[in-house]
Amino acid sequence: MPIGKRELAAYLTLLNLGGETVSIEEARKILEILFPKKSIRSILRILLKSGFIDIDSERIVVKEPRKALETYLAGYILARIEKNMRSRHISYSVSKNHRESYIVSIKTERKVCHRDIEVAGIKIICPNTK
Repeated sequence: MPIGKRELAAYLTLLNLGGETVSIEEARKILEILFPKKSIRSILRILLKSGFIDIDSERIVVKEPRKALETYLAGYILARIEKNMRSRHISYSVSKNHRESYIVSIKTERKVCHRDIEVAGIKIICPNTK
């Protein structure tokens, strides 16, 4: 789900309330300063679906920025890797490990990457490079 400036502004506001959890009522009162009452529910729904917050009964759990961005961008990063490898005719495989993260193995004789890296829970390995 695309996230816009208003959702990022709401996330930043919730993040700066001083803790990782905040009551739903307190969050609504603070967000009413920035947004109309009718849009707050939509904003919270978008933040929830995008992985920036979690909501449990009466509290909102605000995720740390790095973890939130990794959750939000993981699918995009994986799609970009796959599209780039296909367009360059480089063999690769994608598998899921037991922790629900992805492993991309690039199979080529060319020097594609210098070392194994991990970004947004996606581990990229190049077994043929030295």
